[in-house]
Amino acid sequence: MGLTRHHRVLFGLGVVLRLALIALALPWTHARWFVPFLANVPGHFADPWGGFMAVGGDRVAFPYGLPYLIAYAPLTDLGGAVAGLAGAHLGLGLTVLLLEVALLGQLGRIAGKDATRAQLLFWLSPVALYVGYWHGQLDILPVLLLVAALAALVQHRHSASGAWLGSAVAAKFSMGLAAPFIALFYLGRARQRRFALAAIGGAALAFALLWLPVLVLPGFRAMVLLTPETAKTFSLAVPIGPWLYVYVLPLAYLGLLYWAWRVRRLDFDLLWSFIGIAFMAVVLLTPASPGWALWALPFIALHTARSGTTGQLLFWAFTLAFVALHLTVSTGAAFAGIDLSSPLVAQDAERLPSALMTLMLAAGAALAVQMARRGILGSPFYRATRTPLAIAVAGDSGTGKDTLVDALAAMFGETSVTRLSGDDYHSWDRHKPMWRAMTHLNPMANDLEGFAAHAADLADAKPVRARHYDHGSGRTGELATLHPRELLAVSGLHALWSPSLNTRFDVRVYMDMDEGLRRFLKLRRDVNQRGHAPERVLESIERRAADGARFIAPQAAAADVIFRLEPRHPSAVADPAVAIDASMLRLVVTLAPGRNFDRAARLLASLSGIRVIESADDDGRLRLLVEGEPTAADIAAAARRIAPDMDWLLSAEPRWQPGLSGVMQLILLTEFDRARRRRGGMA
Repeated sequence: MGLTRHHRVLFGLGVVLRLALIALALPWTHARWFVPFLANVPGHFADPWGGFMAVGGDRVAFPYGLPYLIAYAPLTDLGGAVAGLAGAHLGLGLTVLLLEVALLGQLGRIAGKDATRAQLLFWLSPVALYVGYWHGQLDILPVLLLVAALAALVQHRHSASGAWLGSAVAAKFSMGLAAPFIALFYLGRARQRRFALAAIGGAALAFALLWLPVLVLPGFRAMVLLTPETAKTFSLAVPIGPWLYVYVLPLAYLGLLYWAWRVRRLDFDLLWSFIGIAFMAVVLLTPASPGWALWALPFIALHTARSGTTGQLLFWAFTLAFVALHLTVSTGAAFAGIDLSSPLVAQDAERLPSALMTLMLAAGAALAVQMARRGILGSPFYRATRTPLAIAVAGDSGTGKDTLVDALAAMFGETSVTRLSGDDYHSWDRHKPMWRAMTHLNPMANDLEGFAAHAADLADAKPVRARHYDHGSGRTGELATLHPRELLAVSGLHALWSPSLNTRFDVRVYMDMDEGLRRFLKLRRDVNQRGHAPERVLESIERRAADGARFIAPQAAAADVIFRLEPRHPSAVADPAVAIDASMLRLVVTLAPGRNFDRAARLLASLSGIRVIESADDDGRLRLLVEGEPTAADIAAAARRIAPDMDWLLSAEPRWQPGLSGVMQLILLTEFDRARRRRGGMA
């Protein structure tokens, strides 16, 4: 989306302010630390850190590793060679500016429709201007690398994401605070686990390449590994005895990490919120150096871009109070020849700095709480995944219930689906004489109470112990544990039998089928897959017909969606020995009142020429007659357009099916998206 004139003016204002500060302000940190160190690099390339200390340089001047040298040395040294100290400072300032522009680009990849607002909040933030151009810190580099890692992750480029993360940690160890949350993101969901090794490998390789070459250098170890800054982590401590203290920041961080672990399933927005709150805790619970506020700035900028007036007020209160505090207590810059590098308030004048610290802490804490409340507890994904999404698939024998569940597993990923089959709750093995008196379709021939109890427990995210019925042997096996996953698929003859259980399902489906087609497919399945004799299959169909009409068909009234497959012509199912061509079928879909398929139908018509004819039933249900052969690519393209926010719930690589099966997947996708919105309070 293009920028408006107003936005271009604001971005231009940020550029002007930065260029003015680069030209007119010389930060104390640049003059005393960074520029002298970087100017010394060409002469001591083998060990820049040791070489700088050997000529009397300050040991705390450059506690940074190889990524900082790669990023900041070229323009700084070029400027120094051309115009001395002023040129070196210009090169260093321009490097900071270029890194900030790169960060805006990465933030835009993450923020989506909120990109411009988030970028402007970062670009015009007093924190970014003060830290980068007045106080003169260089923390923009590791922040850029971390945000680049997260941008690669949201784009599913896992090796690249790991490489950027390893580079960020190599630049500044503090960026490692994000690593445990990223690990939980990968390990907490089945769909992400298979990508964990790629991310770990990328991170390990990048970190090794950036650290092993310099780790052997004594100067590097003395200046970088022994930096006194790490002691600030333990500054806020609560005494609990003569010699014992509780360190508040580590305790808060561990508590936040435990919360993320208990959440179990993280999407990208939850991951972003947890990392942002962790960095806010560092800023609020330590005597943070000014540059540390930059670590949290992209996270609070995106949160603020998605917030209302209260969030905006808290953002500006926090950032202004932070800058005001550090103008009084931290070093500044020489501006247009005027030395303003000393703190504005004497160290013994405690009241003003303390008042500003109190204001900053209050606004920052309120902002962190709002991030937790809206970004985590209020997250639609969080609210939608506290219990599994649950679907019930009912229908007569041979109508395609298992096939539909297989299609769901292709969408969500097999490892993300818990299957509960009504066949496992038949009261007797196939060989028992009771089956001579009643059919499987009779509710009395099934343990429906146990079936409903197990379905309800799984819907509540509780594991159950159940048996599995083997269609080959006709016998029930040993007890096994079924664990709740992201999708619960309950299928069976009586999946919609219980009105109380039906309320636990997010989506209710009834599978119907033309009787001739059903006999055709049931014969092929039971003979070829289950080893039954054809005569026995036909006898079973005839014997079950009355029970099907009495016990199974009425469940259609409880369904949100009814799928009915029909042959286009009776000749298509005349000979069970001849496989049916999918192009010889059509799909009739009945949707409950309030639902429609208009957008998906238009997309499929434009993509593949599929034909959808709509009509309304007397009871308000919408009936669709669907004919056509969309490809799997057509279904995938329509899915991305219809329900883009389902991306983090589906498999990382969903398998969309061609033909009418793909149309059924698409309809169920819209139903699950409706359920997600309802759970997230958006419907």
